[in-house]
Amino acid sequence: MRQKACFKPCLIVLIVFLLIITILIGLIFLFIRSSIKWDDELLTYLRYPGQQFALLSSDCKIEDTFFAIDLYHEDNSINLYKTEEDFKNKIPTKKVKKYQKERKFNTKECEYKFENGLHCYYLDGKCILKSLVKFNKVILVWEDYYIFGTNDFNCSLVKDGKVLLQSYLMFVGGPNLVVVENDVPGSVKIYDKDLNILYSCQECRYSEGVYSVKKNGKWGFVDEDGNEFIKPQYDNYYYPDGFVHGKCFVGKGPLCYIIDKNNNILFSCQGYNDRFEPTFLEDGRFLVIVDK
Repeated sequence: MRQKACFKPCLIVLIVFLLIITILIGLIFLFIRSSIKWDDELLTYLRYPGQQFALLSSDCKIEDTFFAIDLYHEDNSINLYKTEEDFKNKIPTKKVKKYQKERKFNTKECEYKFENGLHCYYLDGKCILKSLVKFNKVILVWEDYYIFGTNDFNCSLVKDGKVLLQSYLMFVGGPNLVVVENDVPGSVKIYDKDLNILYSCQECRYSEGVYSVKKNGKWGFVDEDGNEFIKPQYDNYYYPDGFVHGKCFVGKGPLCYIIDKNNNILFSCQGYNDRFEPTFLEDGRFLVIVDK
């Protein structure tokens, strides 16, 4: 009899417990669903609620604002939409093109021969390197040096048939050579043509005679002689590579700034999110996100 008397209250407790669990699961489901809806909105419009896209002139003045954009086009174009209805009907108000940096490298194709147990590379009939290591046949020419690379990002700097430097990666930036000594951040050096080290940093990019450099976790800018003219102070900067038409996007915290080479702030806007970051346009204008 005691077992039967105990069974009923235990059953009630179990039902109440299951009811509470069901309610909790429902609340979690609603929260996840609202999060997914938020992500869907961000994915669709590429901005957060309360924000809008602004098209800036080359002198950093707002020309117009837009509800939404889409930018995934093979021709590098971006469609701008005034209203949600226009976006849903795919009727763009305006179309612009992203700036795309033209990259030019002085590369040459070597003639390759395997002779006497060595990998030999000839350029214009002259042997420029004999090596136990096999490199790519396409080389980068810098000053009187040749840069040989393997498929696993190992590079060698060669002059007069001798290997002078070896590193994880090398690239030419302006008149100088940027050397990434290994794949660990903080091992980047800028060399001049006499292989003097002009500057050391964590990361480095080059554009318009300027090196964008990361040092002690902050971004700044260095000239071609290795002199800091904007000390590292920004949390991030935005591609491509730094300055375009004398201006650059840099970030501190959630905000982004357009600066000139004198570090004057020309415009303030929202920084990047998971889908969009401030963008240089082909005609010298800018596309950014601002608060409504």
